[in-house]
Amino acid sequence: MKAVRINSHGGLYVNGVSFSDTKYLELVSKYTQLVNSGGVISAMEFAVREHVSITTARKVADMAKGGSIVIKPCGRPTRGIGSSYGFTEDHHTLIYSLYLENPTRSLEDYCVQFYDTTGINVSKSFMSRWFSSIGPYKGRMRYTSIFPPKKFSEENYLLLDEYLTFISGVDHKRLVFADEKPMSESETYAAVRRDPFTGHVPHNVYDNVNARHRYNILAATCLKEDVARNVEAVVLDVVGDSTVFQEFVGHLLNLRFLREGDIFIVDNCSIHMQGENEFLMEHLWDEHDIAMIPLPPYTPELNPTELVFNALVARLKATRSRSTVTPGHAFACWIQEELDSMSRSDVKNFYKHMGYIA
Repeated sequence: MKAVRINSHGGLYVNGVSFSDTKYLELVSKYTQLVNSGGVISAMEFAVREHVSITTARKVADMAKGGSIVIKPCGRPTRGIGSSYGFTEDHHTLIYSLYLENPTRSLEDYCVQFYDTTGINVSKSFMSRWFSSIGPYKGRMRYTSIFPPKKFSEENYLLLDEYLTFISGVDHKRLVFADEKPMSESETYAAVRRDPFTGHVPHNVYDNVNARHRYNILAATCLKEDVARNVEAVVLDVVGDSTVFQEFVGHLLNLRFLREGDIFIVDNCSIHMQGENEFLMEHLWDEHDIAMIPLPPYTPELNPTELVFNALVARLKATRSRSTVTPGHAFACWIQEELDSMSRSDVKNFYKHMGYIA
């Protein structure tokens, strides 16, 4: 169990857990506003004012003066392809550029060219793993979706700061978040692993012939006290598009899950505000007095609906996984049952985890 400590300025800290990027961004924004309005503020004064340690206050001051926010990674680093070689973004980009020059290049040639440029000697099996997990896969560069280059850009930080400044002054009961997720029953099956003694990899058998069939889940969350459920979701046997999302918004309006004065928050997916739904933001404002706003790019950690989906998968793994199913629609029914069973307390914890409530 981690100990909870109180610093000399009254701030609560859990031992071993550092501030998130969002918290540092919030502190830098406050520090900048104080400096602009009052001229000079010492690190000690800022620490007492914001209930943070003097070390944190000095870091915030350095970030504000330097004009950039640099968050030191905390916790145990995630091991990925190239981590044992000390790979950086430039190393992945180099391999990708070699691919663009000659897509038919052999694995051995990749190793030679990479060694000549970086001095790092990698094997052909490493290159094979790189292409199957990070590199160009089925015609697209998966690396850019795993490590989005614009996530930590100055432009994105400004959008994040603008969003946090706006949302901090809104009653959390007016916030309604929505998102969608494609899901198949095979996602709930445990991954098979190689036997360390024999080297044998067991075959991952699906008990259900429909296990690979994908359903589309559209879900919305809110903390209103007068709604039947705080997670409203539909499970469809169709591919999600602008029309499907538009119908889901109409469903939320009919149930009064989404109502006058609400702030409707979605991510930057094209089906939400582009194409056939280009008018949706204006329509909700003019006809229903609902403000529809997008999350800053690359910030799924600010959408509580993501935690709804995480909890859904975990519960399905615990209670439904590896069950033999005869009708193909049974898995969709299980999804709906689990989503309907999520309580207000669950949703409140999701909002608290995202920092929308204390």
